[in-house]
Amino acid sequence: MPRSALSFKRGKPRFKPQPQILIICEDSRSAKTYLEEAAIYFRASAKVEITHCGHTDPKGIVQNAIRRLKPFDEVVCVVDRDEHTNLDPASKLQRSHDKLKLLVSYPCFEFWLLLHFGFTRAPFDTAGSVMRALPV
Repeated sequence: MPRSALSFKRGKPRFKPQPQILIICEDSRSAKTYLEEAAIYFRASAKVEITHCGHTDPKGIVQNAIRRLKPFDEVVCVVDRDEHTNLDPASKLQRSHDKLKLLVSYPCFEFWLLLHFGFTRAPFDTAGSVMRALPV
């Protein structure tokens, strides 16, 4: 008995389409590596692309993210607070786009990693462009 044309009809999808997320980091090493490893460790079901855009200031990163919004469902900018003077303009620019999020680490991402992976009670301070533990 031959099959009818209806038997070849495609069924309904069983899984929801996964969102495509772009994460733009301020640095090309520590934050990028950590976020890539975290996506693997937590088995991120979304299609995540993590990149460094070449800018190190918050406003430049947000402007680059706005240019790259089109193919992604969500774009996340990870920036350090540090001593950046243009964080407020970057935040205002980010608020005008629904798909764009700004994650700010205080004072810097490497400090968060230090506290996340090790226990310390040492006070920290910046010495020029480097964060260091103060002697107790």
